[in-house]
Amino acid sequence: MVFTGFVPDVIEAYSGADLFFFASRAETFGLVILEALASGLPVAARGIPELREIFGDAIAFFDTLDEAQDLVQSKAKLHLSGEKARQFTEQYDIRLIAEGHARLYRRLAEP
Repeated sequence: MVFTGFVPDVIEAYSGADLFFFASRAETFGLVILEALASGLPVAARGIPELREIFGDAIAFFDTLDEAQDLVQSKAKLHLSGEKARQFTEQYDIRLIAEGHARLYRRLAEP
């Protein structure tokens, strides 16, 4: 099989995983983390300030290679992250976002 860089079904890709490991050193939002959480995956990510601010305790953070290794081997920490995953993503439900935008537009359009 040749990897083309395109995954036709992202849900299938996430559902086949046990963990989403995110080692990026710089990010703005980390949409792939949100996708992994929506799939119910525990997430282990580098503890950069942006991710800590956005995801709080919904994911497990590491700062060093040793911490990453300990985290990946800790079923308890990963289980806790997995339990919080779906609940965290509810705030990003497209229906809630759309309703918020509609309220904002109505308010802005009022005289």
